[in-house]
Amino acid sequence: MSVVNSITGRTIYVIKSGFSFPTAIAVSPNGTYAYVANVNITNVSTSNYSSNVVVLDTVTDMVVGTVSGNFSDPGGIAFSPTGTYAYVTNIASNEVVIIDTAAKSEVGKVKGRFYDPTGVAFSPDGSYAYVTNEASDSVAIIYTATNEVSNEITKGFLAPAGVAFSPSGAYAYVANWAAENVVIINTTTDTVVGSVTHGFLEPIGIAFR
Repeated sequence: MSVVNSITGRTIYVIKSGFSFPTAIAVSPNGTYAYVANVNITNVSTSNYSSNVVVLDTVTDMVVGTVSGNFSDPGGIAFSPTGTYAYVTNIASNEVVIIDTAAKSEVGKVKGRFYDPTGVAFSPDGSYAYVTNEASDSVAIIYTATNEVSNEITKGFLAPAGVAFSPSGAYAYVANWAAENVVIINTTTDTVVGSVTHGFLEPIGIAFR
């Protein structure tokens, strides 16, 4: 796991212990901790692996624990705006795990209309979470008050991966891996309103600065 200076773009530190195959990372809203989705590969030839979420102290850059929960090939992770909860997408089991960040443990799951869920992002007000479905070429929308899927956007995607909201929350941007573009969603109407088509080669992650 590399720590990069955001101003110079240079790697300043590499965290070498505590991970096997890290797949995603999210920093808590207060900047104190980072959660890393991690796949522990014990035997490549037999596809024998387990998964967990590793907790990093961002001040010391040290692993300080793991999250208790049932993770199955985690692909994405995101904190709610308040930092109270984190969502982790379970690709292998087609569900989203809900973590209580104070207890560092699983407190529930969201199921239904997930097909290889990969990326996840909360709206700025925390009311919704968008989850990309790589296998069904869609984006599922979780209403966080009930932790149920309230809608699904099914047009405009081809193996979508990462997702991020604009700071205002008016739009969500999706890294469209197989189509090699970035799709723009109007979050009021939950419809695709455009795309950015130049300069991408199998995009996976996306973030606003």
